[in-house]
Amino acid sequence: MKKKTFLLFTTLIFIFSFFICDTNDVQAKTSVNKVVKYARKVYYGTNQSIARKKLKKVQDNNVESYFDKQGHLRKSIIPKGSTDPASIKGYTVEYYYSKDMRLVFAFAYKNVRGKTYEHRAYYGKNGKLYRYISANKKIKNYKKGHNPYSAKDSSIIKKMYLNGTMNLHWYGLI
Repeated sequence: MKKKTFLLFTTLIFIFSFFICDTNDVQAKTSVNKVVKYARKVYYGTNQSIARKKLKKVQDNNVESYFDKQGHLRKSIIPKGSTDPASIKGYTVEYYYSKDMRLVFAFAYKNVRGKTYEHRAYYGKNGKLYRYISANKKIKNYKKGHNPYSAKDSSIIKKMYLNGTMNLHWYGLI
């Protein structure tokens, strides 16, 4: 009798868990995770290609940019203090692009009295922001993507996206 009651109770909990579980949240985390996973793939793949000298390095006004064989921009590093239009005052910024020249990851960092402050932004195929990690290491996930230049966002989020996408225009690539 106790065994049947236990099995019935366990089965009911299992069945009701489908009604209680927020499947949208699970799907949203999956889309955020996919965007982050793809950005990491681009980040590590690009840096690996640079180390193997498979990308062409172009240096202009202290800005390092790397292009693939098709002439697609894959990475730009804009140092702190640069006058380049893609720069962000006080930060060194790295922009990473997919093979189809979409901004997928932006990384801005600065050192203040021996401490490093970083901002990281992960973008989906639709150009929306899916994850932002602030300098104080707070992670903000956007389940359905987020307009990266929304009025309520900090200026660094806006600048990372705008400068990163405009960087392609400044190179005359799109």
